[in-house]
Amino acid sequence: MSREKGQTMVEFALILPILLLVMFVIIESGRIFQAYITVQHAAREGARYAVTGRWEEEFVGEPDPRVASIEDVTRNALAGLTLAGPAGYDENGRILTGHYEIKIFGQNPNPPPALLEGYAGLPNEKVAVQVAYRLEIITPILNAIAPSVEVKGYQEMINEDFGQLGGGGFAGLREPPSPIPPEIPTAGASPTPTDTPTGTNTPTPTITGTPTETPTPSSTPVCPVIIEEPVYEVDTTVTVSGDPGDTIVIRDMDAGGVEIGSGVVVGSGYCNGSVVINVNGNLVDGHIIAAISTLHPSSDTACVGVTTCWPTSTPTATATPATPTATATSTPTGPYIVLDRTCTSEGEAANITVYGYNWEPNPGKTIIIQWDGAVKDNFSSRANWSTIINVSASETTSGTHAVRAALLQPPYDEDTEYIDIPCPSTPTPTPT
Repeated sequence: MSREKGQTMVEFALILPILLLVMFVIIESGRIFQAYITVQHAAREGARYAVTGRWEEEFVGEPDPRVASIEDVTRNALAGLTLAGPAGYDENGRILTGHYEIKIFGQNPNPPPALLEGYAGLPNEKVAVQVAYRLEIITPILNAIAPSVEVKGYQEMINEDFGQLGGGGFAGLREPPSPIPPEIPTAGASPTPTDTPTGTNTPTPTITGTPTETPTPSSTPVCPVIIEEPVYEVDTTVTVSGDPGDTIVIRDMDAGGVEIGSGVVVGSGYCNGSVVINVNGNLVDGHIIAAISTLHPSSDTACVGVTTCWPTSTPTATATPATPTATATSTPTGPYIVLDRTCTSEGEAANITVYGYNWEPNPGKTIIIQWDGAVKDNFSSRANWSTIINVSASETTSGTHAVRAALLQPPYDEDTEYIDIPCPSTPTPTPT
């Protein structure tokens, strides 16, 4: 009997390490699988957020607020893991135990179409989120074999068509509390075709700010398109700064807006991109060229060869009705705007040039341009400037429409001019 007991003890002693090893493997396999499920879930949550094109206001100071917001959403989804901190590395370049690493990739807008790290991609393009985490092995026997195991999660998706609202979650730029002139009721098409005041008497009367500030969320701040001046007739290229991934089109506005070049802005972060665009043919001295974003409602203009392409002669579009008050529009000492026309055709898309004078020259402040309260452009404040707003055919309805320029920071300067649609017929240009 004692011999059988001794035999049982020996057998148990021999099989115990194997039993413990099997039990430890089961435990660690469960922990590894749980870590893998967690990092894969985090990658999926980050990708789902990334495709919306949104970013959070708290990350505005980051090099790329959108990438920082995606990383934050991904990190929050790692709940359940013991996190020692963001990626730290040992001498072999491996992530330290308990640390995590989050990488964001977006499709390169320029050939070759590879994925770029630290870039979240354009609308309808690929975006990917990769999460890595090094899990500590806690069981004694397996810990001696492999002290830690790295698990990775990866999720690739296609960005939504967020278009001009690239940062839907950003709420940085807000309009001043001053009311926005609403669309003036269409008081008959022909009785008021040529109101000589050109709207200068009407901006301030009882225009109750009918809370059309609902369009203001669409004033999502974007990197302004800026042409690096000066630009000369002998130049064969035009350098433009803007939002990485944005396609910039250069047009000669004094040649009917013909396209003379285009290129994609490249860069490594938010508002940190530029592109050198080859110009087709020769630039013309004295012409105004425009750099127009195809991704955001932003544009910039520059004068070729000279510093002022737009003297006070630009209001020539006002024709005879403007003669009694033409000098009055050039005399204001405060900020004001002049339009390149006082009317346009009904139901047709239009490119309207807005000229600004006497504004505060402060790159840290922002000017917005609105058409009937809808934001069409925004850029850094300069003393004298010009910009082109694109008005769609659906927005050129019959009536009088307001074009407003406003400074978004104190002293909240603003000015409004008006455009009649349709233009008065040529046989009756002399109202008295």
